[in-house]
Amino acid sequence: MATPSSTAASRLDAALDRTADEQAAVNAAAGRRTVALGQVLAAARVEPEALLDVEVERVASATTQRRGSVAHRALVAEVACALGVSEHVAAGWLADADVLASKAIATLEALCAGTISYQHAAKMADAVAGLPPSVAGRVERAVLGRAPGMTAARFGALVRAARDRLHPVPAEVRHQAAALKADVWVDDGADGMSWLTAHLPTPVARAVYDRLHRTATRAKTTGDPRGIGQLRAATLAALLLDDHPVTDEHSTYEHEHRADVAGPTGGAAGPENLPGTPPDSTPETTPGSAPGTAPRGLPDDLPDLPDPLATLARTVRPVVHVTVPITTLTGT
Repeated sequence: MATPSSTAASRLDAALDRTADEQAAVNAAAGRRTVALGQVLAAARVEPEALLDVEVERVASATTQRRGSVAHRALVAEVACALGVSEHVAAGWLADADVLASKAIATLEALCAGTISYQHAAKMADAVAGLPPSVAGRVERAVLGRAPGMTAARFGALVRAARDRLHPVPAEVRHQAAALKADVWVDDGADGMSWLTAHLPTPVARAVYDRLHRTATRAKTTGDPRGIGQLRAATLAALLLDDHPVTDEHSTYEHEHRADVAGPTGGAAGPENLPGTPPDSTPETTPGSAPGTAPRGLPDDLPDLPDPLATLARTVRPVVHVTVPITTLTGT
């Protein structure tokens, strides 16, 4: 006779098995979507004019390269509308479909079979996108078999290591070319929030994050009630939107306002008592603007005093740890 504990364990095992089956189905569906997007790309390349309004003079007189760029943007917009996603997401899916279908077919087949997730496949696509097909195949054969037992993040690190090991172009040359693609973009989210994404050289990105995190940690130790993640985001915004120079007066301002974090009565702080939002602040003016108006393009409630988080962040020296293989250091 089964005991209650063994019965509960059996139900849990069965539920986990069903969950794994559903995840495999999700993976396979993502694979079919990727194959379909590859077919969309193929059709668009056969008849790019179908995406353009050739009756428009600017389009008709454009160069072939320019018309191809406009056609691709139009395709991204069409896919985004059809799938109900942002154009940034649609562009990424199309790029992944193109790479997987041409340089990582075994990865696409594993995705369609449900044995790996789309995140795993995207890591592979990102790694082999700039490789010759023969080298891409070597990278794929070296690591794909280990994907089912790994998280996507760990698999991505494994793929990048294999790519660096097998890439025919020296790392320094590749980095110089990749640095030209640095960019920043915004994706709107729900509830009045958005994602601000920056594509930067790794040492720069790590240094930026280190400064944000250490500033948030230090602000937390002074009694700021916000979470670490919220403080990191607030520090980023403060540094980008606060253009006041660091002076002794600003440092004094920061020191005086640290006590306001806990609120005037020692309880939880309200919005008017949080760092960077002095209750008696007035918007900053710019040359040619009327007094009391905010700089063009910025919120009209920005304070005219420096945000304490920005002041604090400027006192933090970012630290980046670089790992170098011992064989590189010894020259062997």
